[in-house]
Amino acid sequence: MSDPVVGVLLAAGTSTRFGADKLLQPLADASPVAVASARALRRVLPRVVAVLRPGAVPLAGLLEAAGCVVVVCPEAAWGLGRSLACAVRATGEAAGWVVGLGDMPFVRTETVAAVARALAEGAPLARPFYRGLPGHPVGLARRFAGELLTLEGDAGARSILAAHGGLLVRLDCDDPGSVRDVDRPDDLDAGAWRPLRSSRGAQRRKGEATAMSENFKRLPTSPLPAGTPVHRSESLLAGGVTLSSPAIEVMSDLRQVRAVTVGADVSLDEALSRMVSAGVRLLLVVDRQDAVLGVLTARDLSGERPVEFASRERVSRDRIRVADIMTPRGQVEVLSMADVERARVGDVVETLRAVGRQHAVVVETTQPGSGVVVRGIFSITRIGRQLGVEVQPTGRVQSFAELQQVINAAGHRSA
Repeated sequence: MSDPVVGVLLAAGTSTRFGADKLLQPLADASPVAVASARALRRVLPRVVAVLRPGAVPLAGLLEAAGCVVVVCPEAAWGLGRSLACAVRATGEAAGWVVGLGDMPFVRTETVAAVARALAEGAPLARPFYRGLPGHPVGLARRFAGELLTLEGDAGARSILAAHGGLLVRLDCDDPGSVRDVDRPDDLDAGAWRPLRSSRGAQRRKGEATAMSENFKRLPTSPLPAGTPVHRSESLLAGGVTLSSPAIEVMSDLRQVRAVTVGADVSLDEALSRMVSAGVRLLLVVDRQDAVLGVLTARDLSGERPVEFASRERVSRDRIRVADIMTPRGQVEVLSMADVERARVGDVVETLRAVGRQHAVVVETTQPGSGVVVRGIFSITRIGRQLGVEVQPTGRVQSFAELQQVINAAGHRSA
């Protein structure tokens, strides 16, 4: 059974525009900004986790005294997404998360309560809106745990909200504090009001191209054969790459990493728990002989498939099994290990972009005439992380222009 909804306070920022640690700055009532931001969450939710960057000792003491559980995120410098992923890992059994920002001290308690209530009543996503402006905190149900675990960059949960906008419950409110942050010293004035500043990165991306370089080609795919087993191993693989590196360097090689599998008759919540505990967004669905029956992704669990199946079959979510929503073997297109061994990372990225998928399964012929075995898995999220390019949980690279820059840089280095 899942734990209650948990509050999350993201407080790992570096306050570069403020000029000092803004989260420690006092408001008119002498409350530090972060403590005031946590207070609204604490008044509504029994458990609030505050995510901090390493070394934020004074802030940690203040938030612990305010009743928060402090989680230090070693990867906080990599962006808001990593901080949120740390919070989800620390609260993996939560029924959902109400996510607030440490620099938003003017959010009213009733706004937090409305978001928490929406989640408790079954909303997949919930967000307050003040005069049409999207605010905070944001509510996310447990079904999005797999996507939350792989967030990157400073967009936070924005990409999930964009990918699943049809599931969002809008909560109109009369709370200007839900759209107010503290970015500069004059923002500490409780009487001032302004909307949250838009992301400069988002503005920059409006005019960017979304096509990959013609230097890379799509690899051939083929149907996954019946009875294909999974290669098992225990060791781990890691390392940074460029788009011109051998493709195998970004493949999860099942000779070196443990395959994460699930049975077809397992419940969706159990499958999600397996994803969360393993930190992956794809499970290989296998039978008792370890033959692959299909694949299950975080998108399958959090998207429309469970809702459509429940409506069509007139069953509750807890009656749905992995087999009901997985992508069956016959619909899984795979890459040949022989092609992968000759390919570059950019070829794999182009292949995933062309087919609109987040993952690719790689198979290998072990002996002539003996069929194939699943040898590895490509994940666009992992590739993006190793390249240093932000990737949305929808499988789209945030900026293909950024990838183009990486390609060009690689070309200059090799020239």
